[in-house]
Amino acid sequence: PEYGEKEKECVFEDMIEKCREQKRAEEIEVRIISGQGQICWVKFWCSIYYYKDAIGGKTGYTVEAGNTLVTYAERDGLTLIAVVMKCNGAEHYTDTAALFDYGFANYASVKIAAVSDYTSTVPVTETYNKKAVALGKVTIAPSEDVYYTLPKGTDASAVTVKTDIPEGVEGAVKKGQTLGTLQLSYNGKTQTVDLIAQNAVLFACSRIFRRIPIMHRQAC
Repeated sequence: PEYGEKEKECVFEDMIEKCREQKRAEEIEVRIISGQGQICWVKFWCSIYYYKDAIGGKTGYTVEAGNTLVTYAERDGLTLIAVVMKCNGAEHYTDTAALFDYGFANYASVKIAAVSDYTSTVPVTETYNKKAVALGKVTIAPSEDVYYTLPKGTDASAVTVKTDIPEGVEGAVKKGQTLGTLQLSYNGKTQTVDLIAQNAVLFACSRIFRRIPIMHRQAC
């Protein structure tokens, strides 16, 4: 079937997300690209298609898409993902290398903020008998320093940061739970960073008792 621009964009985004998921995996095999694997497998270091910064990816082929390749590479703290389609012969390797060369030559990962810049502590409450009861406080922060990929030479101040941080939280909180966001914007493009709970806040034991039938109550 013929794909419109919107459908093609969805296919590219889906391939990019799958590559991100692969990168986030705790264990990644050394030989990630099936078949020849010439762009990133060390065994093929002497291949004309070997790209030393490439870490992993996946080849593919369909009659409609031709030879395809999704790959990610890292250099100087910058991670790039390249997706190529409609390639003939070994073009999926050469086109990918050309994309990486362009990306690394023209873009850099710029630090926008430190974790401490967007760390806040807010109260946690629960409603009991129509009254707000304090459970404690939770610290909210990004999981790591915040970076944004920008054209080389662009200052971090060019990125607009919009915060969505609650003034308080209702109910128990799990450590690692997303409680807010940072929305980074540059040149019409946005990137969202989660603000997560750095500690857990549980229901008070006395109030847990009130929710459990007497026959099932146990000491704290």
